Amino acid sequence: MKHDLLKSLGNKPRTGKVIVCWCGKDFYISPSRVVLGRKNYCSFACVKQAKATKPNRTCRVCKKRFYRYPSQEKHRGFGKFCSKPCKGVWMAKHWSGEGSPSWKGQSVSYSPLHHWVRKNKGRAQEHLCAFCKKPAQEWANKDHLYTRDLDQFVAMCIKCHRNHDNMFIRIDQADKFFSRYVRESQGWKCQRCSRQYDRDEANALQASHYFGRANEATRFAPENVDALCMGCHQLYGSTNREDYREFKIKQLGAEGFKKLIVLSNSYKRKDRKLEAIRWKAAYFALCQEKGVTPRK
Repeated sequence: MKHDLLKSLGNKPRTGKVIVCWCGKDFYISPSRVVLGRKNYCSFACVKQAKATKPNRTCRVCKKRFYRYPSQEKHRGFGKFCSKPCKGVWMAKHWSGEGSPSWKGQSVSYSPLHHWVRKNKGRAQEHLCAFCKKPAQEWANKDHLYTRDLDQFVAMCIKCHRNHDNMFIRIDQADKFFSRYVRESQGWKCQRCSRQYDRDEANALQASHYFGRANEATRFAPENVDALCMGCHQLYGSTNREDYREFKIKQLGAEGFKKLIVLSNSYKRKDRKLEAIRWKAAYFALCQEKGVTPRK
């Protein structure tokens, strides 16, 4: 007796075959599918269920047996894990920290370093501020060197963190050679109290910026910087700004001081590598002109 699935639904007769699927259901396949050998399953759902009963791989994490197509293993690299959660567990263990291909060691940048601190020490909100003992909110670096040293990170509230950061100024190569150039050009002499220093007393004499280092336009402007001893630097820098203003007007003149103000309100593109090359060359040239040995 002719199967109902072989009966024509129109004028054209059906010349294919009726196959019994893996799930026990009868289904019709066209002659083209018979030629190509696609005659085992009635749907993709049955294909998945049938392959699941014939596992050919073992998951690296949960040790569960599962099936993967040969094409998935050859061309896409699948076949190591049974699911995405298992892959995530394996990667968190073997591809994190020093095992990660993206690991940069001590050359890590600011944000990834703080992410590494949070991962190892937990959230800062779980601790008390190291100074005021109030609930902390951020992790702060004590020495401002930003290395992978967990002992150098302490929990602080926002106010104490800002006060702590203001106590330190990050000095790069451009700042270092510019500061040496200023002190050398001004004869290692405090411009306020006229005290003379030896070149070996480098830490006693400092480069004071009238407009702070945050202003890129005047950061490397010699007319904005004066060699001051530590006491005079603290006096001009925090407690007596009006006297510092009068000092700069007397030093530069009224027109020169106006030009400095205009310069401080202008835009300058940040390029520390170029500034480092420029001021290193200027410092060495000045030392050669004076006949002294430059500090390295």
